[in-house]
Formats: sequence, C-alpha cells, structure tokens
Amino acid sequence: AVVIVKRKKGLINTKGEEVLAPEYDFISNFSNGFATAKKGTAYFVINNKGTVKEISEKLLKINRFTNGLAPFKGANDLYGFINTNGEVAIAAKFYGVGDFTGKLTWARDANKKIGYIDTKGEWVIQPKYLVAKEMDEKTGLSRVKDEQGWLFVSPTGKEIKTGGAIAYGDFSEGLAWARTADRKIGFINAKGEWVIEASFVAVQNFSNGLCAVKEGEKWGFIN
Repeated sequence: AVVIVKRKKGLINTKGEEVLAPEYDFISNFSNGFATAKKGTAYFVINNKGTVKEISEKLLKINRFTNGLAPFKGANDLYGFINTNGEVAIAAKFYGVGDFTGKLTWARDANKKIGYIDTKGEWVIQPKYLVAKEMDEKTGLSRVKDEQGWLFVSPTGKEIKTGGAIAYGDFSEGLAWARTADRKIGFINAKGEWVIEASFVAVQNFSNGLCAVKEGEKWGFIN
C-alpha cells in the first residue's frame, strides 16, 4: 500500500512494515506485482518486494501498468509504453494512447484519428475514429465514435451497431446499455442484439448480476 509522509510517498506491507521509504513524488497502483514511480525528474519501476529500477529513457510522464505495459510521455511530447523491466517496449510515436486492458489499446496518429495497436505498437485497426474507449476484457469490444455517431468495434475491426440505438454505454457483465431516439434505454449483447427492451429512463451498469433502473420517477433493480 502507498503511504504519505510529509507529502512524499512510500510503501508498506500488510504488517505495516516499511518496504520503501517515503521519498517519492508519485507511486502508481500495483498491477500484477509492478508499479511506476517518480522522484524529482527520475522515473522508476517498482515490484511488490520493494525492488526499484530506474528507467533510463527520459520521460515527462508515466501512468500505471496494465497487462505488463505502462503508457508514458516522452521528451518528444509523444506517447509510448514501458515494460516491467523499465525498457521501452513501444517507442514514443503516438499523439495519445490508452491502457492495454486487452490485447489492444487505442492510439492517436498525427491526423488526430484513433485506431488500435497491439503490444508491438503496430496498427491492428487503422486510425479512423474521432473518439475511442478502452477494450472490454470480457467481450473484446471497444466503444468508438465516427462522423455518424457511436458504435462498437471488435479486435478484428468488425463494426457493430444496433438498430434503433443512437448512444451506448460500456459493457459490464456482458451487457451494454443502449438509448433510442425517444430517450428510452435498454440493453444489448456483444452481437449488438437487444436482450432487454428499451423501456427505462435511466440505468446504471450491471454488477453482481443486477442493474439499477428507473421507470417514471422510481428506481428498482433488474437481473
């Protein structure tokens, strides 16, 4: 766990013992045993035993690890990824990137268009979208927006739209909410099929098999 002493961050274990002295300006959350950190102008990779390795690449910013890769902003003001060894896994050549929540993540090119890259930094889905969200780990789908509106795209680039829907939410437990032109909300599956009729005026995401929904002026739960 990260602890703060006089505005500096360090680490303790579950016994409350100091693992890393509180001398860092930033320590991210851990992911699969690794975190990123900053002290002054230096950046580091830390494992859950407290071992620290300085990153030799000059960075302006770094985020947390997801699936073994941490996005960073390089000295050239472009974005790439560092691996858990503190080495550059994907060169800083993108104008924006997301997190590797799946096998792909979104990235922005020089034309401000967004596509999806793999862990080698190669385009799998060519940049053509205006907005893009992280990949859903369960369905593999990503929510994107083009000139016509919102839709979903699969890891192979297949686009999925739902008849009657003009807006979507992110997937949660295999379902995503979708809203019609008359502002009624229902739920669709990963194939873009309606599985719960659009009859609600407000919804939240599914959690533990239930979802809070609003009909008229009252809230309830559906499965």
